[in-house]
Amino acid sequence: MYYWYDLASGISDNYYQWDTTTCPDGENYLIRVRAFDGELYSEWDRSDNTFIIDNTAPTVDITNPIDGSYVMEIVWINATTVEANPYEYALAINETIAQTGTEQVSWQWVTYKYVDGVFIITVTDAAGNVGYDTVTGRQLIREPEPIPANRFVIIPDFCFKKGGMKVYMEVVGFWTQDYLKRKIEKLRMLESVDMIVAVDRELACQKIDRVREKLDVIYYKAEIPLTPVLSHLKAVENDLKKKQVQLLRETPLNLTESVVDMSEITERLGVMEETVREILSARATTFSCITADAKKRP
Repeated sequence: MYYWYDLASGISDNYYQWDTTTCPDGENYLIRVRAFDGELYSEWDRSDNTFIIDNTAPTVDITNPIDGSYVMEIVWINATTVEANPYEYALAINETIAQTGTEQVSWQWVTYKYVDGVFIITVTDAAGNVGYDTVTGRQLIREPEPIPANRFVIIPDFCFKKGGMKVYMEVVGFWTQDYLKRKIEKLRMLESVDMIVAVDRELACQKIDRVREKLDVIYYKAEIPLTPVLSHLKAVENDLKKKQVQLLRETPLNLTESVVDMSEITERLGVMEETVREILSARATTFSCITADAKKRP
């Protein structure tokens, strides 16, 4: 049994524009229509099949990686979607489509092909509703380029990169007396290099404290603690941002387009996105900048 309600009457045209948002989402909808010649009504003509009204956009949640996290090598990009009806998704990295499909999102990101990755997952259901989610993954490089240290070179274990920032990390685990002596000698020769030295607490000795005046030494047991590493990175980011802001205050941005992509500006200037946001805000610019957050709102 169907419940019918009037959409419109007295229509002289042979079409009618129906605002389906006035109806709740649901299945098993039908439409019927009849004509009136001023005296008599025709029989009802009903749609041959039921149809679905769906005005609700799918929800998308990228579960891995976490927004702003540092990743390296090959990372799985995973997302969950909530949508009752059939849908298609498109995963884009830095605005380039990397994968499309009709099932749950799962894709391998080869991180060394990108400096930073801004992931935008778009899900479009059968009715054309669109849902978005975005995350930014920062690059963590294993065994980056060698660093000169006087007559030696050091190849750190890792390098954290973000918008002109480079922070290296050296892990000192198992060692012999000779290895430790040479390691400390090299580390003390480093100049103008930001490096975290993670030292196994059970194997540590007072000799490693000799590099504290130049480098940030973190002791660990079993696994390297994340909190002091992130604290160091955040402090470096804040300091770099201040320096970049000061530099850009004296540098014209030369934005010729009325709408520009934030990632293009940061890549062109070699600075962090936070720096560009502050500069644009301070200058009260009338330019529109497309960011990952803005793309959530079509």
